[in-house]
Amino acid sequence: LKEAAKLSDDGVKELILVAQDVTRYGVDIEGKPQLIPLVRDLAAMDFEWIRLLYLEPEMVDDELIAFVAEEAKVCKYMDVPLQHVDSGVLKRMNRHTDERSTRELVRKIKSAGITMRTSFISGFPGESEEAHARLADFIREAEIDFAGVFAYSREEGTPADRLRGHLPEEVKRARADELRAIESAVIEKNCDARIGRELKVLADGIDYDRQCFVGHTARQTPDVDNAVYFTSHDEVRSGEFYNVLVTARDGIDLIGRCV
Repeated sequence: LKEAAKLSDDGVKELILVAQDVTRYGVDIEGKPQLIPLVRDLAAMDFEWIRLLYLEPEMVDDELIAFVAEEAKVCKYMDVPLQHVDSGVLKRMNRHTDERSTRELVRKIKSAGITMRTSFISGFPGESEEAHARLADFIREAEIDFAGVFAYSREEGTPADRLRGHLPEEVKRARADELRAIESAVIEKNCDARIGRELKVLADGIDYDRQCFVGHTARQTPDVDNAVYFTSHDEVRSGEFYNVLVTARDGIDLIGRCV
């Protein structure tokens, strides 16, 4: 809180809380999660946006979803690393979720109007063709706003390293590439839906290659998700907010101009 207060006094507009699992904040101090009380204290400061990274799926309950949806200063954005959807693969990963709970969690987050980011591991030891197809269908159907896809990387000495059923590198790469293509189509579809809309953008700087400014909205994590590239006839300062009319997209990025 002291560090946040100094950042607030210095004029910082966006505060990002980052941990392997922010949902467990306070468990080692109070014996129970204290994320919501912490964020309420932070929201009393002069930040305009507060962003939460990362939230383990088994700890994201109805109370937390409602809090993110209703607290004015909290970005309507949750980064929840699901890793997979197939129950068998999740069990081998030692995850405490299954397909049913995963699908229900995504439904609740999207129903609350919250943008969702996640990550998936493709080609985990023992992942069958059926399990891979199930994950591909899930990404296509659920239309999660942003998803990073990583081919399983073998690390000596880990529990997963000792599992049977390791897949050839070319199979893991091919499966990951297929999933990335599906997710890119989802992001492009969402970008198309934003053309013609005005968005509140926090300026991050200048892209000299594109000869324009670059920023992000409350529903985009800087340097992680896609970005908003825009022009302006007036001065643009990093760390300030601007209304940007989206006029096009370039791949998965949005293009626009200040209004």
